[in-house]
Amino acid sequence: MNGPVLSKLPDPRTIIVALVIVSTTIYSAYSPWFVCALGGFAAVMLASATINPNTLVRPSWVAVYLATFAALGTLVFVIPLVWKSTASAFLVLFLQWMWRFSVSAGMGAYAIGVIRPATLQKALASSRIPTCFTIPISVALRVLPVIGHEVKAISDAMKLRGMSVLSLRAAQYFTIPLLSTVVRSGDELASAALVRGLGGTAKPTSVTVVKFRVIDAVILLIVIGFAIWRIVL
Repeated sequence: MNGPVLSKLPDPRTIIVALVIVSTTIYSAYSPWFVCALGGFAAVMLASATINPNTLVRPSWVAVYLATFAALGTLVFVIPLVWKSTASAFLVLFLQWMWRFSVSAGMGAYAIGVIRPATLQKALASSRIPTCFTIPISVALRVLPVIGHEVKAISDAMKLRGMSVLSLRAAQYFTIPLLSTVVRSGDELASAALVRGLGGTAKPTSVTVVKFRVIDAVILLIVIGFAIWRIVL
């Protein structure tokens, strides 16, 4: 029988801390260089996750993120040069916010694609966080991918039948199967939780060892450096 396996991915707690720091500093930053630096950091994190086959991150995620970040950044700098009016000022202000939001979305996509529910629950349990907080998070991470796959399957089935997803008539054909899938997934998760002894008095074990490593220290040093840079600015 194989022993515990050391996770090759960053600690989920490190990823959560990095996500919180990036999301809280990016919106209050005035320097476009700071935004570009954080955007580059998010791109590197996403690209590094594509190397590991155990993650959900794919090269297409990196391409979409880079295209969105570059397009919004270009519009932020080009529009004031070619269109000077009150309307353009409001538009640029909105694009500034969306430009920063794309960085948070990139880090959020990295967290969703890298953090596995079992690893997250193990990490949070090691931090002595109550199960009333850890279990809902783990359940949400398990249900959301199922809902995403079901939405795609229903949309493809409706397109094969020549039905538009955006029409009012198609709403019932889209909503009812989706709700039934969510209910079925909830039943399956409840059964799996009972089989694994969730809610019992014994402390659960995990085959994956979650511990602080060099990669975690590097990520924390980088995001702390960004936080210090923001304070200095």
